[in-house]
Amino acid sequence: MAGFLLTLFITQRLGTAAAFRRLQWESGFQLQNFTAYLEGALGRYEAIPQVLSTNTLLQNLLQKPAASLQSEANIYLQEVEGITGASDIYLMDLKGDVVAASNWQKPTSFVGKNFSFRPYFTQAKNGFFGRYYALGTTSGLRGYYYAAPLTVDNDVIGVIVTKINIQNLEREWLRAARGGNFKYLVIDNNGIIFFSSEPDWILHALYPLTADQRRELAKNQQYAGTTIGQLDVTEARPTSLPSRKGSQLLDFGSPQEGRARILAQSKSMPVVGWRAMTLTTLEEVRRQRFILLLTAAACYLLVVMVLLYLRKRAKTLKLLRRSRHELERLVRKRTEALTTTNRRLVAEVEEKEKARLMLKHAQDELIQTAKMAVIGSLSASINHELNQPLAALRSYAQTAVTLLDRDNPDKARENLLQINALSERMGKIIAQYKEFSRNSPGMLSPIDLRESVRGAMTIMHRAYQNAGITCQQHFHGEPLIVLGDMVRLEQVIVNVLSNAMQAMENQDQKTLNIDAWREHDRVIIEFHDSGPGIIASNLSRIFEPFFTTKSEERGLGLGLSISYQIIESMRGELSARNHPDGGAIFRIQLPAAKTNKQRGENQ
Repeated sequence: MAGFLLTLFITQRLGTAAAFRRLQWESGFQLQNFTAYLEGALGRYEAIPQVLSTNTLLQNLLQKPAASLQSEANIYLQEVEGITGASDIYLMDLKGDVVAASNWQKPTSFVGKNFSFRPYFTQAKNGFFGRYYALGTTSGLRGYYYAAPLTVDNDVIGVIVTKINIQNLEREWLRAARGGNFKYLVIDNNGIIFFSSEPDWILHALYPLTADQRRELAKNQQYAGTTIGQLDVTEARPTSLPSRKGSQLLDFGSPQEGRARILAQSKSMPVVGWRAMTLTTLEEVRRQRFILLLTAAACYLLVVMVLLYLRKRAKTLKLLRRSRHELERLVRKRTEALTTTNRRLVAEVEEKEKARLMLKHAQDELIQTAKMAVIGSLSASINHELNQPLAALRSYAQTAVTLLDRDNPDKARENLLQINALSERMGKIIAQYKEFSRNSPGMLSPIDLRESVRGAMTIMHRAYQNAGITCQQHFHGEPLIVLGDMVRLEQVIVNVLSNAMQAMENQDQKTLNIDAWREHDRVIIEFHDSGPGIIASNLSRIFEPFFTTKSEERGLGLGLSISYQIIESMRGELSARNHPDGGAIFRIQLPAAKTNKQRGENQ
């Protein structure tokens, strides 16, 4: 009987430990997914203030406040909020006053309010990237804040802030984690629950708050004066269940369910200053323990029949062998864990390098896509450009056959020469489009600016002819050799020519003047159209991504932005202004490359 009870006891202990470890593993897996979701969700918004911190409109508003600039900045921040899905985006001066905000039209507008008491403002004002989580003092909503400094000549002139609505993140996660037996929560460094699958737990402390903690919370208004409640939670007394780092047993009390023992697993999120936790009851462990006890009782009767025939020495050897195998298994498990960790670290390094290469590839693909979009928009002109000589070829060929039948070889020879000339012309046209559409590696080399203009005009020739545009070209001085990429420079010139053509659509007089010359170590080329010019308020924004005054079917506002990046990659400048006599002027400046003659003089 004693042996039977001992067997049940050992089975119960081992079974409980095994079931508990399984529960720990499942809970840890859920916790890993939960923290990965949080870090990914927060990371999506981290770049927004960093990108906006370089915006010239926001910098100009801080340096020279004006009602018109403030109105333009409000609308711009509202547009960015709509695109990115952020809760609020607002601009603060060095006093902490909000001078522009995406919610400027709402009753809860931040414009004119002062948030200098927030730690994220102090961090950004001192030139660092700020992070903070708190209840909004105006909206009363839980939010996570990213703040970046706006600098001019290395001096901080203001702070741009992006707020994320924590309640939206909760809804997204609960939809993804629906159907599980786990409860989720996030606590801050004071132990206050800031994010939870249980709404009644939000803004309750998991552990008692000290007087110093309460004073600090009141000073920063982190929770906007909300009274922080206290959950009925105590740490369970030591048990025989296997322990694990980041895992603990808690006794949870609630009016509805009474007291219950739960498994809590936690993981630190040092970047945002949170600790994520998963909670689950031990009911599954108890159920598996009961099943194991029943199974052990049934098996014991069978085992006893066998053990009667075994000697004590055989039994001892078996136990020793089992212990040795268990030890070997544990050693292998630990070795595999170390190996897995090492492989994961190597994979992370490779992944980062792959991400860098993918970003460069994506940039090249964007430039190539924009180039093919230009080809697509000119497809009708290309079709007409090739159909004309094709029709002429057919006519000359038929005439040549007729002349040969009439024994007139001299006239037939003239027709064949015309066919040859037309074939060469078509070959040059096709070669030009083929050269333009190829994917350039982006390498810089000396190129003749006139050749780039000639190639771009070949592509745009038929479109300009159909539009009735007169183009005048003036190249002043010596050969204009620049350091650049022939294919990508042609792409920029085609974009400028295409924009000029669209600007002159409704003009009676359609003229484009192209002037190029050299100034010191720079080569400059200007395109002056006879269109209506550029609206003054748009001059500072025309090179921004997705900014366009055209309808959606005419483009997404990426052409000039991509052109600006291409010229910048060639160490040049692309700018625009209005001519006093009317029309717009686009100017390209590129570094001049030495000609063969100049190299010989230097030698």
